[in-house]
Amino acid sequence: QRCRRIDFDRASLLAELEEERCVRIQNSHGVNESGLIYTYRQDGEDRWLFIACHEKFGENAHAAAQNDVTSPQEITVTLQGVFYPVEYDTLTGKQKPVAFWHKDGKTVLQRTYFACDSALILLCNTKQEVAEEIKDLVPIRRRSLKGAVAYGLSEPNVLLLDQGEYRFDDGPFQEAEEMLRISRLFREKLGFPSDRLQPYTVKENPATHFVTMRFTFESEIQVQNALLAVEDAEKIRIRFNEIPVEKSVVGYFADEGIQTVKLPVIPVGKNVLEIVFPYTERTNLEWCYLLGDFGVRVRGFEKVLTPLPEKIGFGSVTTQLLPFYSGNVIYSFQAELEKDGAVQLEASYYRGALIGVEVDGKKRGSIIFPPYRLLIPDLKKGVHEVKLTLFGHRNNSFGPLHMVNRGERWIGPAAWRTRDQNWCYEYQLSPLGILKSPEMTFLEEKNEKSD
Repeated sequence: QRCRRIDFDRASLLAELEEERCVRIQNSHGVNESGLIYTYRQDGEDRWLFIACHEKFGENAHAAAQNDVTSPQEITVTLQGVFYPVEYDTLTGKQKPVAFWHKDGKTVLQRTYFACDSALILLCNTKQEVAEEIKDLVPIRRRSLKGAVAYGLSEPNVLLLDQGEYRFDDGPFQEAEEMLRISRLFREKLGFPSDRLQPYTVKENPATHFVTMRFTFESEIQVQNALLAVEDAEKIRIRFNEIPVEKSVVGYFADEGIQTVKLPVIPVGKNVLEIVFPYTERTNLEWCYLLGDFGVRVRGFEKVLTPLPEKIGFGSVTTQLLPFYSGNVIYSFQAELEKDGAVQLEASYYRGALIGVEVDGKKRGSIIFPPYRLLIPDLKKGVHEVKLTLFGHRNNSFGPLHMVNRGERWIGPAAWRTRDQNWCYEYQLSPLGILKSPEMTFLEEKNEKSD
C-alpha cells in the first residue's frame, strides 16, 4: 500500500490519524486541551479513564501563580464507542453521576475542571445505577465573615533568637550578628571545614572552644512559664538576667532534636539571655526560640514582647503579633440557619497547608483544592459553632528569613547563607493565615419555586 504524504506539522498529523483516536479532550472553545493528561485502560468488559491536570491547566496571561483566583474550565470528553460512565471521587472513592450522551457511535462527557482536579471514570457497556445522586442545590443567601474573630493557637507563640552579640572563647563581646554568619567567622578563624558538610562526615573531637551568644530583648508584659527551645540542650550553659538556669528538658519544639528548657519569669523591661555553646568541627550554631503566651512586635529586626491579641482578623497573622509563629491557627465564629438546609463554605485565599472545618465539635472536611469550597449538606436550624483550622507552614520559624530574593525556587543550604545584595538583617516573612474573609452560602434544594 502506498504511503500518504502530509505536511510536516502537528495539525496535519492529527487530522490524518483522527479515525484512530480513542479519546478527545476539548475545552469550551472546541480546542484540544493541552493542560490535561489521561490514561485509558481496558478492565475485562469495562474501561477506566483517569484524567488529571498538570501545572499548565487553565494557564493564561492573567493567571495567578498560586491559583488564588480559580478559573473553572468546561471540558468535553469524546470517546470512541458507546459507554455508560460512572465517576468515582478520587479522594473518597464515592460514586457520583457524570453528564453524558451518545452521538454517532461515540460517548460524550461534560465536566467542569479546576486546577489540581482529577476524575476517575468507569465506562461500562450497560447502564449503571449510581450509588448516590447529587442534589441540585441553589443559593438563597450569602454571608461574608468580615471582622475580627476569636482564635486559638496549637502551639505557644515564638520569638526567634537568631541575632545577638557574641564572643569567641573568653574574648570581648562583638556587635550583634546573625548566628550562621557568626559560625562561618569562627570556622574561618579556626580553619574548620565548611559548615555545609553533613556532621557525620566530620571526625568528632572534644570541644575545646566556645561561642557565647547574648540576646537582648524588651518585654511590655510579665511572662510566666516561658520556654527556651534549643538544640543539644544538655551541652549548653544558660544565664537569664545574670542568673544561671537549670537545664531541665521538658519537651521539644517542632522536632525532637530541638529541646525545650523552662525559663524563669520574664519581667517587664529589658531582658538578657546568654547561651554558651561548645564548638567543634562538627558544630553549627543554630537559631534558638523563646516560646510562650505573648505577642511579638517586629520593627525591622527589632523585636518586643507584647500581650497576645484578644482577637484576630482575616489576613496574615505575621502583622497581628504572630510574626514567627508556624503552628496551626484556629478561627472560631458562629453561624445561624433560619431553617434546616445545606451550607457551602468558601475560603479561597489562604497561606498554609490546608483548612480543616469543624461544626459543633464535629469534623466536616477540609478545604485544600480549587475552588476552595466545602459543602455541608445537613445542618439544622439554629446557631452553630464553626471552627476553621488553618494548618500552618514552618517558614517563619525555620525558613531563610534573611534572603532578599523571594522569587528563589531552589531552597537549599545556600538560602540561609546569602551574601551581599541577597542578604538583609530585616525579616522577610511569608504570609500565614486565612487572608480573605471566608464566605458562607446558604443553599436549598431546587424546585419549581426556586427556578
